[in-house]
Amino acid sequence: LWNVKYLVAAYPRSPERTDCLGGGPAVCAQLLPNPAFLSRERLVSRGIPVPPGKTSVLEALRQTRTPGADIRNRVWLETESLPTGGSPGTANPGKITVHERSSTTLRYTVRSEEPTFLVISDAIYPGWEAERDGEAVPLYRANGVGRAVAIPRGEHTVTLRYTPTYRTLGWIGMTAGLLLCGFMVRRSNYPSLHST
Repeated sequence: LWNVKYLVAAYPRSPERTDCLGGGPAVCAQLLPNPAFLSRERLVSRGIPVPPGKTSVLEALRQTRTPGADIRNRVWLETESLPTGGSPGTANPGKITVHERSSTTLRYTVRSEEPTFLVISDAIYPGWEAERDGEAVPLYRANGVGRAVAIPRGEHTVTLRYTPTYRTLGWIGMTAGLLLCGFMVRRSNYPSLHST
């Protein structure tokens, strides 16, 4: 529940409860802040590689239950090795400015004094691609379900775009169909060589 900001709890209604937001005659609903809340987008200073197929990222995340495992400054990435390494555990690795947030495009400006990772808590899905300063960069599976992009030191524009695979396959199929139709129409305009 890392990027769930509030939780709704239900309690039996009693006269001494004055913090009820709603509910029925027998139930009191209360809105509680999640103390472990992490924002949708955040900068994380330390990436921990988890090689694909050897140990799952979710298995590695079990380390977060151990004392001292600070998930606010760490991200587990499904990769053999990391392109950049941040300083372990820097409390304030930089600043994110959101420019666009739609269902198919995310665009940010990231400023950082050290190499860091932009972690986005939305689910990773085939078809998402990442660019940093207009050049394609790897998009990592972060913490088993999210997305992450390595950010070098400095100011960078990061764009994530979603292009569904079915759209590409649809264009290929439509083009092939049109070529086939054109070939058949052209062929039907020529008389057969065997006709008398």
